[in-house]
Amino acid sequence: MTEAWNELWSSRGGMAVRELCRTTGRGSRRIETLFREHVGIPPQTLSRIIRFQYALKLPSRDYRSLAELAAMSGYHDQAHMNRDFRTLSGYTPGNYAISWTPT
Repeated sequence: MTEAWNELWSSRGGMAVRELCRTTGRGSRRIETLFREHVGIPPQTLSRIIRFQYALKLPSRDYRSLAELAAMSGYHDQAHMNRDFRTLSGYTPGNYAISWTPT
């Protein structure tokens, strides 16, 4: 389980379950079961959370647009990032940044 966690974390959530299985030598059902038992969520959900956290931690000076932030954070495109932001925080990336900006 530690190996699978480390692989997923080091890829910043960008590793597909198929690749995780190949890397660890375990089947997809076993990977799913291990993640549910030890983490409480499937690896796909954990991947989304890891990417989301990474996007939140990137300083705004490191990217010029939300599309660039999406690419740097491991999302397929900006729409993919927007969906995860809305699902995980209730905000779009732009609204999230505005809502947490100190006044």
